[in-house]
Amino acid sequence: QLAVAAGASVCAVAAGVWYIYTEQTARTAAERKLKQSENRLKSVQVTLDNERQARIKQQKEKESNVHQSIRHAGLEPIGTIRSVYRKRFGTPRQGLIVPMGRARLAIRA
Repeated sequence: QLAVAAGASVCAVAAGVWYIYTEQTARTAAERKLKQSENRLKSVQVTLDNERQARIKQQKEKESNVHQSIRHAGLEPIGTIRSVYRKRFGTPRQGLIVPMGRARLAIRA
């Protein structure tokens, strides 16, 4: 009976060790996959940020070229408009929807 009990406890210990090993292996694999996914996400974010910065730079250059072309053609602005919006991006298409989005037009005399 002692041998049977010893054999059973050895089997129980072996099963416990195997369970811990498989759990650790699975956790390690999951952590590795998570790290890889995080790295891919960071890479995509960097790429998107770089593309966004390039688009912003192109837009600024384009706006600058338009303003230079207008002045070069002999056209001068007849007034200025002041708004709560710093750029045209983010302005509502239908101004009545945003009552606080007021602007002031100053025409030169």
